[in-house]
Amino acid sequence: MTPPNFGVLETLVGHTFTREHLLLEAVTHPSHLSIPSTPSYQRLEYLGDTILDYLVTTIIFSCGDPSQQALQPRRMHTLRATAVNASFLVFCSLLYTLSIPIAEIPSPRPNEAPSLIPGTRPISLPDFLRYAPIRTLSSALNATRTRFAALRPAVDIAFAHDHIYPWRAFAAFVPEKVFSDVIEAMLGAVYIDTSGDLKVCEALLRRFGILGWLEMALKIEANIWHPKEELGFLAKNEKVRYLVWIEEMMDKFTFQAGDLVNAGEEKLSFGKGKYW
Repeated sequence: MTPPNFGVLETLVGHTFTREHLLLEAVTHPSHLSIPSTPSYQRLEYLGDTILDYLVTTIIFSCGDPSQQALQPRRMHTLRATAVNASFLVFCSLLYTLSIPIAEIPSPRPNEAPSLIPGTRPISLPDFLRYAPIRTLSSALNATRTRFAALRPAVDIAFAHDHIYPWRAFAAFVPEKVFSDVIEAMLGAVYIDTSGDLKVCEALLRRFGILGWLEMALKIEANIWHPKEELGFLAKNEKVRYLVWIEEMMDKFTFQAGDLVNAGEEKLSFGKGKYW
């Protein structure tokens, strides 16, 4: 992989680095060994994970009156989980893009000289990842992008129209961890480069839509119940047995769930269906 275009990458994250080695480190996978003096993003990812958790927790805790039912401890824990889980972070990192100029060379007609046609293409943070050309890793990254494209309509509807957190769609996403690592590593790099300026870190999370979702969920009291949590609540003291599976059919995912039964093997609920 070639070194990233620093200018475009800085525009994407909304921060101009004074120490560019941090920017390079934040997008360097452990498999990338061409420059031994450049460490991988792992230390920055560790730091960024802590900063993310702190900022999200602070926003949740400081919002409203703790005596309100919307901010009871159970809901606070679930809200934090919606904003820091890997599937959501990866979705945000792929969703936020910049358009960069490109030039295409169409197939020339007979007796015509080739010509360049200007155009643009979207680019996202994971596109800057530097890693060794390992087939298994490349395949996993491509599969994550494919699932993102397939699941995006369902996630868009859940967030924009239904105001329901798409736990089921994210369960089928199963993204490669490196995608969430790189956004946390970038957060850690910004923190160090700004000498610990949390406002700049917060701006980065807002830029990628992470805090935007959280603040919307707090404002409108979005439905954030995890299906397992909700079913456990409905079952009350009954014993619940979960039978869940996912079938992949062509380019789309069909989600199915088996019977949720009590100790007497009597059905409590469920069914099956597609989410778009």
